[in-house]
Amino acid sequence: MKAREVIINKILEQMKKGVLPWNNPYINSGVHRNFVTGHAYNGINVLTTWLSGYSKPYWLSFKQAKKLGGTVRKGEKGSPILYFTVVEDKKDPQKTFPIFKYTPMFNVEQCDLPFEIETENKNIGDPIVECEAIINRYPIEAVQTSSQLYGSYSKELNVIKMPEMKQFASIEEYYSTYFHEMIHSTAPTLGRKKDRATEELIAEIGSAMMCNEAGLGFAHNTEIFKNQVAYIQGWMKQIEEKPQILITAASEASKAVECILNLSTEEVAA
Repeated sequence: MKAREVIINKILEQMKKGVLPWNNPYINSGVHRNFVTGHAYNGINVLTTWLSGYSKPYWLSFKQAKKLGGTVRKGEKGSPILYFTVVEDKKDPQKTFPIFKYTPMFNVEQCDLPFEIETENKNIGDPIVECEAIINRYPIEAVQTSSQLYGSYSKELNVIKMPEMKQFASIEEYYSTYFHEMIHSTAPTLGRKKDRATEELIAEIGSAMMCNEAGLGFAHNTEIFKNQVAYIQGWMKQIEEKPQILITAASEASKAVECILNLSTEEVAA
């Protein structure tokens, strides 16, 4: 089985059960990363590590655990981390192409190590203040309206339209929706042109990443979770027909989040 298929099947299996891999319950644990190299995971690997359910964001290969003087506990199963290597075309050495591979990685909670690893919780303060700070720094204009019951992004006007906060069931749902539309708004800047199912998946995953960035937790908000599941279930047919869009969507969501957090007014205007 190809590397991408292993990861896609793992995620699809959970989605069919109503489990959303981007619904991270440990919002203050920080970015999941390789404990030895410090490499932070992005794209589909964010979903894979969130889906694991471990509270500590640190990961090791079997060899890395052994080199640290520890070991992976017997019977523990690794989480597949996707990566690619660039190889030369045998017929034309000047041409190269990527080959996707995966390696099983183990959370430090699955390992016996000769030292304790404490999670460095993100010091993010008030999540609502963080959400507002992200929104206020973002240069694309937002318009509040009571005439519609859903958020939207107008590419023609380059404007985000949002209902008033009081029209939402919770503050978390308001910001989750706002971030969803912010992710949509990065499409012109990033030159992203995807079919609607892929674009909606990008926005939903990106919104979860943004909420995680702000420290806004909604994993245990039953109503929001039900809404998310219902929303994604509406696109499951397209996802099952083209499951590779999961990898595309996760990768594009990571790019969109980075764009939002780093984009300057000059870059948007250009």
